[in-house]
Amino acid sequence: MGADMILVKGSQGDIEKAARGSGLALTAEQVRDIVEAESACSVEHGRVSFGESAAVRIVREFAGSPFMSGNAIEVLLELTEVFYELREGFPASITDAAILETLADAFDGEASGDAGLAAVLTSESLSRRMDYSAYEIADGDGNVYRWDPDEWHDDVTADGWCGERWEDTDE
Repeated sequence: MGADMILVKGSQGDIEKAARGSGLALTAEQVRDIVEAESACSVEHGRVSFGESAAVRIVREFAGSPFMSGNAIEVLLELTEVFYELREGFPASITDAAILETLADAFDGEASGDAGLAAVLTSESLSRRMDYSAYEIADGDGNVYRWDPDEWHDDVTADGWCGERWEDTDE
């Protein structure tokens, strides 16, 4: 049994059921393509699914989208890759459900069916939701630096290197 072993029958049946439940007709070959794409993404990103597969959740979330007409299989395959890339970029505190919901909102909203743009919008949205906690770091000389998001204030008129204001420099 190699790394490319997948549970095809169970995954295929679940994907078919999720698609039918949302009114999307997929052929057996298209369902196999989705299963294979998910398997490849799982291996590429070093992920293991427990319980319901990401592909099933992706089909269920996006099958009813108004942007699925015509090229649904290509879009679902692209969204599978997008999901795994987003999953890779965020900590476990951002759930799969939150990623999929935010991605679907972006896809059906501002991105108007563009999976790439939806990925960017989702990443931006999820980044704003992340809980950045305070931390301290020490340099090699033992100096300790503390960053706390609650104390951070963006001062665009801070003093420059020689005491001049940033907005007063002639560049």
